[in-house]
Amino acid sequence: MRSRLLTAMLGFVLALGGGAGRVLADAASFNQDMARMAEASPLYRRARQAVERNVMALRDPLLARESREALLEPGNCIHHRVAQGTAEQEAIVERLKAAGFLPAALPMEAARAGLFPPLPGEDGPCPHLLWPVLTAAGGNSHSHHSWPGGLAGHTAGNLARGARLARAYPHIDSDEWRAAILWHDWAKALILPWQADGTTRPELSVAGTGAHHILGLAEAMRRGLPARQIADQACAHALPGADGQPVARWLQAAAILADRPADRVPVPALTPACRINFAADQGWVQDDAALLRAERRLAGPCGMAPSARISHALLARWGTDVPSLGRCPQ
Repeated sequence: MRSRLLTAMLGFVLALGGGAGRVLADAASFNQDMARMAEASPLYRRARQAVERNVMALRDPLLARESREALLEPGNCIHHRVAQGTAEQEAIVERLKAAGFLPAALPMEAARAGLFPPLPGEDGPCPHLLWPVLTAAGGNSHSHHSWPGGLAGHTAGNLARGARLARAYPHIDSDEWRAAILWHDWAKALILPWQADGTTRPELSVAGTGAHHILGLAEAMRRGLPARQIADQACAHALPGADGQPVARWLQAAAILADRPADRVPVPALTPACRINFAADQGWVQDDAALLRAERRLAGPCGMAPSARISHALLARWGTDVPSLGRCPQ
């Protein structure tokens, strides 16, 4: 059965690519193809449904509305990019450098490329993506969930772990941990688009962590999400210590990107939701190792790795349970 599925998937990906005689002209069309590849996968559909159930479980009307729009509605506006031209972006970069959140020597164009990737509609009232958020990769190339639809899988996995961890806090408001997990990796769809060679764009580091973490916080701020939720969201990459560092620095960097004054920056705290969000996200360690094993299976005994397009199609279909492509030819 699995061999028949493998044959069908190979036929699908070849038809999607050069077999149809169409050359992918730009990044937008390539990312739309990757989105269709994700949407053809039952693995993706199950993960998306899990994310949808968690969004629907949010009781706070603001959290529910903004989470539904940001995660589930294609073409939704990216709020922190509204009314932001070259001059505004360069001013933000200079403020980040002055605060020590970006290296002083980082070229302006490199900083802008890492923080403000081109978007359709960026000259108007609604900058947006041309593909559904959850069809994006869940991690950088060759790291966890780095296949089409991996973001849905990574988010669903974190939500499942969060639900188990929340049992240790019987009095916690489920909105608190659930929204923090839902929002943490939202910006990966923005800054990890697929490139023509099948890899994702390199990720810029801001304030010592991946730019997606900071941009997700900035978007939450611009959408007016509760300060406590934003602070709990910031805990995904570290727990705040006595002085709040480095979580406080991530929130300060996000406030610069969101154009929020210093007195409106959320204050980090070691809340139950903060602990749950951090612990739930730590599954990436095992997920990284699982992807390495899957890539070795795909390469087979000869070490002949398939093309990026075929690898993405197989991983999108099976995840890290992808089967080997076969024996080494004699």
